[in-house]
Amino acid sequence: RLLMYPGPPSVKCVRRAPVIQPLFLLGFSALGVAAGCSSIGVVSWLGGFLVAFGNGSIYSQAAYHIDHHVPRAFSLLALSFWLFCGDAGSVVGSNLISEI
Repeated sequence: RLLMYPGPPSVKCVRRAPVIQPLFLLGFSALGVAAGCSSIGVVSWLGGFLVAFGNGSIYSQAAYHIDHHVPRAFSLLALSFWLFCGDAGSVVGSNLISEI
């Protein structure tokens, strides 16, 4: 099995809860972006936490699901592909931000 240390709060929440809909977790990120766009410093800081919490929860839930439902011989490949897709989305998003 792949090693997941129980460190960040998002990992602890995902391990205790049953499968959570990723769109619900994406809502944390959307709420964080909205809070980050505000001009209030404390709310912007909270927005950064919500974005990181939502993103970490989605990645943690995916890793947990891959670890428990994909055969051991393919778990590293499946997790690597999932992380590659996330990184590709990050690169595309950061390159598109100048166009928006």
